[in-house]
Amino acid sequence: MSALLKGLNNLPGVMLGTVVHVNPVDDDVIGHYAERGAKRIVLVSTDSDVLPALRRAARSYASIRVVEAAIAPQVGCAQWLRFNVRELSGLLPAGSGLHTLYPRLRVLDRTQVTTMTLQNVLEQVGLTPVEQGTRNMLVLETPGMEGALLKGLPPGLLGAFGLVFVRGASAGLFENADNHEEALRWLEECFYRRVTTENDDDDLWPVALMRYDDRAAEQAAAALRIDELLRHIEKLGKAHGEQTESLAAGKAQAEELAQDRLAQVELLSMARDEQAKLAAERLHRIAQLEADLTDLTARQDMLREELIKAEAHVELISDLVLWEKVR
Repeated sequence: MSALLKGLNNLPGVMLGTVVHVNPVDDDVIGHYAERGAKRIVLVSTDSDVLPALRRAARSYASIRVVEAAIAPQVGCAQWLRFNVRELSGLLPAGSGLHTLYPRLRVLDRTQVTTMTLQNVLEQVGLTPVEQGTRNMLVLETPGMEGALLKGLPPGLLGAFGLVFVRGASAGLFENADNHEEALRWLEECFYRRVTTENDDDDLWPVALMRYDDRAAEQAAAALRIDELLRHIEKLGKAHGEQTESLAAGKAQAEELAQDRLAQVELLSMARDEQAKLAAERLHRIAQLEADLTDLTARQDMLREELIKAEAHVELISDLVLWEKVR
């Protein structure tokens, strides 16, 4: 706790909004948070040795809420290990380093608990809207699980905390423990900057207070937005180029079709002129034939009259011949 208080002293003028403290070892933290003007204090624990003291202290402060929950990276069931050294109790089995440090360390009790994720608890309790000069603070006293718990938070929920305090454990103290420095580097990638980093008890329990760098986050968001806009512009440019190519191809195709149509019209015009010429020739021929027919008809009529006259002349001659014979 001294490391946390020292870190807060390095932030003069910063007041606290909502403080979420996971696995506090005692109730002394409440007074310090109240001195910093904390509007709400949420204490999360499933340790039966600590919960009674937290609940007694909460009766004196209307803004305090005690949540009985075992925090883990996943929802499910786990064993809460109660060691004879109370500060070491938790969900992680002791490693070889812890047994070396505490030769008489032993498990007093194993309690089956239902675990909740940090996201579940935060969504359940809600956070105070941040005012000017006020920051929400997340305190994780979960040595060996800090990395998995932090990475399980959505960016928007993690970013709601202007301050994050994490306590870790050196390698070998717990089985399957997270690497504390890796967790801090991950926080730095999420735009948190170290206010203080200390190591308690000969580097065994490293701690760090991290402050959210709003300007760096805004710059990164702006850069990301610019990249998105550039990609969008590039996409629009590509689409425009494709549309231009498509229009050019369509124009060329239309021109080609127009040329084909003109050629077809020209051929049709030529065919029409040829048909007109043939029709004129046929009309001329018909007129000639009609004239020839008229002439032939007139000649036939003349021949018919000549024939009639000849027949009459023959009859007359015949009558004369007969008359001569009779006489």
